[in-house]
Amino acid sequence: MPTLFKRSNGILYYIQTDDAGKRRWISTDQRTRQLANTFVLQRQNKQAFNIQGFRLESFIKEFISYASSIYSAETVGGLKKQRKK
Repeated sequence: MPTLFKRSNGILYYIQTDDAGKRRWISTDQRTRQLANTFVLQRQNKQAFNIQGFRLESFIKEFISYASSIYSAETVGGLKKQRKK
């Protein structure tokens, strides 16, 4: 769980670190720790879902649209069939 801290304006923030080690301050827009913790948990669950569920699918869609511009219709049709399996 990220550490929450309160700035002088009374809003709670947390620090998110990415894979490269870069830190970002994220505002929870909340003034109580309970609501801020709820916000952080919801955000982390949403990010985990996005990473696990949609990365490959979005790549496939982009690749097929790219492939349709450079490959024949038969080749793209074969890629689409493989995707549906």
